[in-house]
Amino acid sequence: MGKRKPEREVSAGGLVFRRDDAGVVRFLLIRDSYDNWGFPKGHLEEGESPAEAAMRETAEETGLHDLRLHGPIRVIDWHFRFRGRYIHKFCHFFLFESPSGEPVPQRDA
Repeated sequence: MGKRKPEREVSAGGLVFRRDDAGVVRFLLIRDSYDNWGFPKGHLEEGESPAEAAMRETAEETGLHDLRLHGPIRVIDWHFRFRGRYIHKFCHFFLFESPSGEPVPQRDA
């Protein structure tokens, strides 16, 4: 039996930081629907660049809308199985600064 070729998925996400009054940098983590801590991320929509998707997903999942893009960080990739599918996922991560606003976690239905 031959090896199955993995399906390719592409997503994008953001690492959000803020400096406090003392200049200390703090990063925002979210808890996903599997109860894991990580960074906001999600799939690209039709015609969307990875940077646009990262901005949209980060805003949607954190409630922060005054996000300033500092640039790309890196693309990470991994393989996994999900509902009988073999997937090779690529996630583009970008650095965002959030100078204002309070994070409001998204509640998945």
